[in-house]
Amino acid sequence: MNRLFFWIILARLLLIFPLPALYAKELQSCPLARQLYDEAQTLWETDPDAAFSLFRQAQQTFRECGGFEEKEAICFLQMGQIRFDSGEFLAALECYDNAEALVKEHPMAIAVLQASRAGVFVELGEPYEAINLYQQAESELRGMDDNARLAKALQGMGIAYSKIGEYEKALAALQKAQELFDLQDAPSDLAKTLTALGSVYDALGEQAGAQGASYYLKALDLYDRALRIYRENNEREDIGLVLNNIGTTHLNYARTQTNPSRFLYEAAEKYYQQSRQFASQDRSLEAKTRFHLGEAHLARSVFEASVTLLTQAAQFFETARAMQEEQRAQGELWQTFGQLAQTCERRENDADARKYYQQALDTLEAFFAAAGTQDFKISLGNQRAIANIYQSAMAFFMASGRPEDAFFISERARARAFLDQLGALPHFASEAAQNNRILQRKLTEISKALARTSETQRKELQARFDAVNQQHIQEFAEYEKLLHVLPPDLARLQKNLPENIVLLSFFTTPENTYVFVIGNDSFHAETLNLSQTELLKMVDCIRDFGDNSCLKDGYRRLIAPVRSYLNTKKIGIIPHGVLHQLPFAALQRKKMYFGDEFDLFMLPSAASWMYLKPKPFSTRPTLFGMGNGKASQGFSALRGAVRETEEFLAHRRVFDAEIFVSCSEPDCNRHNATESRFKRDAPNSEIIHLAAHGKFDPASRTPSWLLLSPDNKNDGRLEEREVRELDLSKTNLVVLSGCSTQLGTQSRGDEVIGLSRAFLSAGASSVVASLWNVDDLATRDFMNAFYLHLGLTHDKTAALQFAQKTMRSTYKNPRDWAGFALVGAP
Repeated sequence: MNRLFFWIILARLLLIFPLPALYAKELQSCPLARQLYDEAQTLWETDPDAAFSLFRQAQQTFRECGGFEEKEAICFLQMGQIRFDSGEFLAALECYDNAEALVKEHPMAIAVLQASRAGVFVELGEPYEAINLYQQAESELRGMDDNARLAKALQGMGIAYSKIGEYEKALAALQKAQELFDLQDAPSDLAKTLTALGSVYDALGEQAGAQGASYYLKALDLYDRALRIYRENNEREDIGLVLNNIGTTHLNYARTQTNPSRFLYEAAEKYYQQSRQFASQDRSLEAKTRFHLGEAHLARSVFEASVTLLTQAAQFFETARAMQEEQRAQGELWQTFGQLAQTCERRENDADARKYYQQALDTLEAFFAAAGTQDFKISLGNQRAIANIYQSAMAFFMASGRPEDAFFISERARARAFLDQLGALPHFASEAAQNNRILQRKLTEISKALARTSETQRKELQARFDAVNQQHIQEFAEYEKLLHVLPPDLARLQKNLPENIVLLSFFTTPENTYVFVIGNDSFHAETLNLSQTELLKMVDCIRDFGDNSCLKDGYRRLIAPVRSYLNTKKIGIIPHGVLHQLPFAALQRKKMYFGDEFDLFMLPSAASWMYLKPKPFSTRPTLFGMGNGKASQGFSALRGAVRETEEFLAHRRVFDAEIFVSCSEPDCNRHNATESRFKRDAPNSEIIHLAAHGKFDPASRTPSWLLLSPDNKNDGRLEEREVRELDLSKTNLVVLSGCSTQLGTQSRGDEVIGLSRAFLSAGASSVVASLWNVDDLATRDFMNAFYLHLGLTHDKTAALQFAQKTMRSTYKNPRDWAGFALVGAP
């Protein structure tokens, strides 16, 4: 997705119009202030610094006159706009804050302020904050029938949505903005909206792969319309941006073709070169264009097998790298290092390829650690480029005969978000994160200024950036250390593995699947000829459970190549990508299931073993059981949930159990399974059992939750965010007896972030959860067998294996018994 930062000047577009509600009061009683204000308006375009000074004087004079709070607010708004135009985003926010304090009773003014602040947050790289403000502004503006301002708010909202990868929402907002601009005489606004729409369609084309042609054609049509408008108005920087985008669309289209036309590559290069002619005042666009020229030459060199094109690609990337380093543009620099690595790999320069891959990963991870949680959220919508750099590095190191380096890279890729959560201390991070964000905003502001400054001012800005960065490092070294948990090296990991456990770690790439077997004194790596497409088909076939052939094929292709290295009873499986959805216990060799051969458990990453320490059960473990069988929020009644939970009463001899249920049948009318009770009491128990519906919603910002009963403090939806805020340091095991509770969204390392991961990050040692919707009665029978054995042995993996074997005497189809997996410490 092409960045559109430099044309997000929504504040100005919102504020240059008069605000009727704020101009209603006569200003004749304060003529000097009115004179200063009018002079400032006159000077704004030609001398913004002088205009700012006059607005400041006007504001102060209005205050001295008294009773002119609304006019004071307008002065602050104009001052904020001037600071925004000059790239002083934090100063602009301060002005908007001052204005808001003066006009709290004016909905139109508040809406303008919200949209203005949103534009600042887009510039600072915080689109979620921007979206929230745009949504508030939109609701006010719709009620006021102000289509001009509404269109601009929708435009900004669409751009913000596109930055986090929510393209359908971006399209909805931008298309509505386009309709409104078409009805107005606002060609510049219309062109910006068309440009943003083109970028969204280009991103949708990338997502669609070989089926993306229609999206690319739509993007080119929108860019062409925008380009005509920009040329009519001689808006040079916008012309350069659109030409760059057109080049990228041609290049992306070429990448999806099995035999791409040479014309597509040449067209991309032509538009990139044209873009450079308009980038003289924007070094960010110049760096971007050189980077894209490198990409085009690298892609074309593969197509044409040209050494000359490879050399030219390297030159473009090196120039882009120098400019990005000059601009301190860490968010783009890691991609350039990655492209340099791939270029060196193509040139068979392994030494430089290793160096650049290392620099790419170091720069990327440092960027995310420094940026903190906001960029983590953004990363959920920016998977492709990030996943590609890890996958490319993995493939390179495996092909180079360096499997231990490849394994370490897989660990860096796999569980960044999960390890970040485990490594951060909430009581420390909550306060430090806010201060960290302030310094990050300063760094972003300076970095953006470096892209537009003259040669004479560049060194001064670079010195300012370096000084703020040094302050950031000194003040938040411990905080960033907690946010950026580097996985342990292989030797340290092996030292912490007991003799009776072997880890089986998978990592998928578009072409191959890699598997690593790690014991406390052994290591083996294998390359499997299994592409991600083949894996997806295999997993779908296995989960259909039509016959045993798919189960046997899965064992043959995933397990058999490394079976001789699995020499312990307990096996920790570390899935990746689509393998998170695979029931490993059901894979079959002849008539024996993999789950019968070994006690299986899952880990988010090998490194997580260092944090997920097993906790011994007490002689009579405490158990908190909660079952919600009520039909609500579109879910049918879970009739087995109440019975399943209450059956713990039969195990009181081995468990010290507290049981709470909610139900609404005629013979059961209780409402004790409330979210508030869970948050208050569950953390005190060694075992937490939840029998309730679970929801996996990839379209939501809180994609996984469990449905409990609402109360006067909570809505009944126990979201993963709320789980992570609990202290479960006393909890040895959480059992989620709901639907699809193990599934979740995937982070930048393809790590699944769902409810099970949330409980682990809150301090629980392990979680038993389901991979798919499990039959209500089958779940109850499974849990009875599981707890029977757990109460006798206190061995979680053995209890899981026992329950699966016991179930097969009644339930022959693996769909009924293979869906549950233990994640975390065995």
